[in-house]
Amino acid sequence: MDYSFDEKVDVKLIALFIIENFKMPVPNSYLVDILALEPFVNYFDLQQQMGELEEEEFVTYYIEDDARFYSLTEKGTEALEFFSSRIPKTVRERLLRTIKIKIKDLRNALSIKADYE
Repeated sequence: MDYSFDEKVDVKLIALFIIENFKMPVPNSYLVDILALEPFVNYFDLQQQMGELEEEEFVTYYIEDDARFYSLTEKGTEALEFFSSRIPKTVRERLLRTIKIKIKDLRNALSIKADYE
């Protein structure tokens, strides 16, 4: 079954779910990538709701090398715990699979690799 979420609260919950399950600060580009692979939310809705999540202090961010990295605040964690059941189980499972792939990609990108002889 395909899902599409456009209600503000659902978009926010999906964003919080991704950030929570990433287990490290999430670059905005990875949020976009995850939702491109699992297109539950469109780009513009996501960016608008991320701005609101920042204003409402559900997420914090820092900027490094022109990339914005998101983390949940305690308020964001509590909201997700309380409302996560609004996200269908199949959607959560698909997001978790995609998150796992993107975490691996990020770790590979951040690791220093060298060959020696």
